[in-house]
Amino acid sequence: MTRKDYETIARVLARYHDSQARVSLHEAMAMVAVDLTSAFKQDNPRFDALKFWNAITGARKTEAAKWTA
Repeated sequence: MTRKDYETIARVLARYHDSQARVSLHEAMAMVAVDLTSAFKQDNPRFDALKFWNAITGARKTEAAKWTA
């Protein structure tokens, strides 16, 4: 990853840092993922949002397996 990538992620996360919205953790993570998808797509028109969401799904399953093992 590049400095630009880290700055993009920081900018997206900063939007939620002081948010007064009352949502579940699941909803908040979904909103962050949507915003990251949008930011990455703006940066790179060839960004594959479906691959990104599939990677998130795969990572969630991997992490869940660690907690249930």
